[in-house]
Amino acid sequence: MDSEEYCGFGGDAAQVTVFGQSAGAGDIQFMMSSKLARGLFARAIAESSNVIDSQFFPYPFLSESENKGVAFAKRLGAPDRGSIAFLRKLSAAELLGTYAKPGASPTFSQIIDGYVVPRTPAQVFGGGEEMAVPLIIGSNGRDGDSAHMGVGKNITFDLSAKPSVQTNRIPDAAAKSIVEFYGPVGERALEVYRLDATAYPPHGDITTQLKTDITMRCGAWIVAKWHSHRAPTWRYEFTHGYEPLGAVHIWELPYVFGMLVSPADGPADRKLSDQIQQYWVNFAKTGDPNSDSLPLWPRVDSHESYLDFTSDGPLSGQNLRRAACELYLMRIENILSKTR
Repeated sequence: MDSEEYCGFGGDAAQVTVFGQSAGAGDIQFMMSSKLARGLFARAIAESSNVIDSQFFPYPFLSESENKGVAFAKRLGAPDRGSIAFLRKLSAAELLGTYAKPGASPTFSQIIDGYVVPRTPAQVFGGGEEMAVPLIIGSNGRDGDSAHMGVGKNITFDLSAKPSVQTNRIPDAAAKSIVEFYGPVGERALEVYRLDATAYPPHGDITTQLKTDITMRCGAWIVAKWHSHRAPTWRYEFTHGYEPLGAVHIWELPYVFGMLVSPADGPADRKLSDQIQQYWVNFAKTGDPNSDSLPLWPRVDSHESYLDFTSDGPLSGQNLRRAACELYLMRIENILSKTR
């Protein structure tokens, strides 16, 4: 098999859809922020990420990343001269072994290098300068519950259990987190969360609602809101799950790929998985996730429409956590105002 045959995936190079989840979804939005990627793909799907909060998710500039790389190379024993050649001779096990040592490894992430990515995604999307391609973007109902994220054999839940009824009482630890996160408008944020605390069971308790809002949900809301003025945009929330876990981070992936985990592989799970796969494939084919065989998925509009993948199937809604997310948008705009 020659290299040309090996690398040829077939298909239409002008109709490429890229999609990713979590860090991969962040990569998608970074590519949308780079002029160098324009023309390389026609549609994008971003699942569960927040790339616009440069203080909550700080992205290093080129010089800082280069310094981290040099320090990491020295820990691997690389000489001052010929370090690249030295590193290329190392095995993957040696590289990963050193990287995995506690306290010995830098945090590598996307960087703002001034060339491939000239500015932060918040600056690019906020200025309406990102790639004008159709976009699906969304998050999970309990994306902020990082303590229980994942899908694996050690997950335990009760298919018949019902979540506890939520109230608008804010635990002291959550109140402290809200005030610290929102700073000068912390008291206003407390009031918003008292009034906007949802009793919708799939969203979990107030602590989980807060973490999901600031790490995933409101970032997706802002990107969808901004990008809808550039290109067709569809937003979703995936809330189908089982107690006590719920729809935590990574939970939607088995449904997207049709690889369901027992016992969450019953008829309702299989049907929802089929539906979400049809939406994704329709979008890849036509740039629109809708078809006659599926519940209507409205585009993001002035009512901030979205689709909720619930335990009862896909249901359309509007203004998801709007009060909390408008407050979050104020914070982002304040950060952006300091960079202009």
